[in-house]
Amino acid sequence: MAKSGYTWKMPDFSVITDVADVVLDKVGQEIVDEAQMTAPVKTGKYKRSIRYYKRSKQVIANAPYSAALEYGVRVRIIKPKNGKALKFEVGGETVFAKEVHQKARPARAIMRNAARHMQARVGAIFIDEFKRKMISV
Repeated sequence: MAKSGYTWKMPDFSVITDVADVVLDKVGQEIVDEAQMTAPVKTGKYKRSIRYYKRSKQVIANAPYSAALEYGVRVRIIKPKNGKALKFEVGGETVFAKEVHQKARPARAIMRNAARHMQARVGAIFIDEFKRKMISV
């Protein structure tokens, strides 16, 4: 019995992964740019800590208080762990206190808002990059 039919060769889909990689890098950097534009600046530490990590495809703010800025802080009372009083400086003067009442701070959602703004544009960016890649192939 003779074989009949058509042999269809699968297309090379690696162009899609190449484009996705370019798009993620582009979007990641744009999220960083927007987050840095909207970040509060007292010392600039938080703003400088916002970075895009190309290898892991993540945007991360590494300042120690990043989570507090992003998600807010509830009211809390800080008491000494060892000893009878807390010691800290305010305006260049040493202060001792049995406890400190830290007021609540609202969430700023800096990173989440930047990511949300970019989410709406990802599809269009992907299509543009895909067209650009197909033209050059």
